[in-house]
Amino acid sequence: MADPSYEGQSRVYRTQGATAFIVASGGRITVEPGGAIDVATGSITLPPNLRRGFIPLDILSARALASAEAFLGASVSATGGNLGNAIGGLLNANSTPTLTMFTTAAQAAVLTWASGVGTEIAFPPVLIPADLNTATGISIHAMAERASDNASDNTFDLRFWSGINATEMGTTGATLTSSPAEISVLVGATALGNHPGVWNVHAVPITHTNNANRMFTAWIEYDKRTS
Repeated sequence: MADPSYEGQSRVYRTQGATAFIVASGGRITVEPGGAIDVATGSITLPPNLRRGFIPLDILSARALASAEAFLGASVSATGGNLGNAIGGLLNANSTPTLTMFTTAAQAAVLTWASGVGTEIAFPPVLIPADLNTATGISIHAMAERASDNASDNTFDLRFWSGINATEMGTTGATLTSSPAEISVLVGATALGNHPGVWNVHAVPITHTNNANRMFTAWIEYDKRTS
């Protein structure tokens, strides 16, 4: 006798009470033109590679900050190559840190903090994503390197604020290596806030006395909602 739960060649099976369907290995559900899968009041479970959201933090749009965490401004000389610093901390080849191309061959943009330089930078504000899963935390990442020695002070403090307040919730990343590698820090769910809202992320090198620190890119990763 045929299995009454078997649904033809699609290899889709009903579970007890017809409250769920199982697609066997090799099976497929196809929605034809005009059809729809409606989960407006339900939820959908995504595969791990689609549950993760990524928000780039643009190093080309980052701004240098003064010690009081204000953008560098009129107090900085407006002459010569540092004009960008003088009009709101715009980074350039003569600013602190410098914004240059890494090598002629690589054609990669890079921020470089020379030995002993601890200038803080601010990335553009980030709109809290509407699909943020507020039950889990986020992570802040950077691709960075040190120039030579392996001292523990070769790293970045990745700072994080949610909303318009004074509570900073970031922390310091791992020690940099002598080639570009990922560093990251975690921010807990209770510190994130909700959409619509704003996140602000800054990066500042820990005092490094022997060599330059470099940053090639930065980004935020978060878990997406499923309903």
